[in-house]
Amino acid sequence: MTTRTLVALGVLLAGSAAFGLSAACGSSGDTEDGAACGKDSECQSRSCITGVCSGLCTCDDGGSCEPGSCPSGYICRFGSGANEEPRRHCTATCTGSGTCPSGSHCEDGICRAGDEPEAPITLSWNPDPVSRSCFAGKPCVFTVVPGGGSGAVDRYEWVFGTVTAGDAGVAPITTSDPTESRTFSSAGAFDVHVTAFDKNGTKATLSASQAVCITSGSTIACSPLSADECCVGLCKATADPSRGTCN
Repeated sequence: MTTRTLVALGVLLAGSAAFGLSAACGSSGDTEDGAACGKDSECQSRSCITGVCSGLCTCDDGGSCEPGSCPSGYICRFGSGANEEPRRHCTATCTGSGTCPSGSHCEDGICRAGDEPEAPITLSWNPDPVSRSCFAGKPCVFTVVPGGGSGAVDRYEWVFGTVTAGDAGVAPITTSDPTESRTFSSAGAFDVHVTAFDKNGTKATLSASQAVCITSGSTIACSPLSADECCVGLCKATADPSRGTCN
């Protein structure tokens, strides 16, 4: 075998080895750690975990990492949340909305895959029904104050009575206004439920028990055997033992 033949064979073998090494290792993607991904090969670190490029690191299950195993701005985590793979990985840290790479959002101080979740709507009473009494036979006004969410409420659904909001067969009263009134025909404690639906798809529900009493001189009868139906004074018997008056 000539020298020229040996050289040619060596070049061929070297090229084959390089090709095999390249095929075995593959080429890394361009996506940096902390950005959204769909598979490992898209990431520079070749590690796509729960939709976020996350470079592998050396740490124990308690989160203690070797120095320098994660770049600045990242922490070494052991996946333990919903939909997380149980393996160690570097995860980008964040301080709030808008501090994570595109395609991810900040949650509990770390960047997670997906867009920022919609802010939930909140509700509060004004005034709280438990802080006042309403009068039987007269309108009792209920008002709620929305907060959070998108700032645009689609509708309110009100349910009055001794039922749980959303029970099958109970038709709610739908309004576009956060105020609704109800006239109770007798004394007692009545459940009130209101659900606000935000235009961003979130909702919030408030429930309370409204005390209703009978005023002095009211045409609504009270029970002489009951000591707490009258707003002031006692229920006095009349000619009809089942129908008393508050005075």
